[in-house]
Amino acid sequence: MKDAVLGFPTEKLTDTIDTPWGTFTWVQFMSYLYWNPMWHAGQLAYIGLIHGDSRM
Repeated sequence: MKDAVLGFPTEKLTDTIDTPWGTFTWVQFMSYLYWNPMWHAGQLAYIGLIHGDSRM
């Protein structure tokens, strides 16, 4: 994944891509692939914390 992102042509980052969820630029689409799992990991950590799991 890292090589695919780092190797992506800079001049194409503002090109658009149509997805079932809408139209995005490539940079928005690649950012979502990082942001979404990090969001959910944070939610799970918070849920664990409020239920007393101090290891998170």
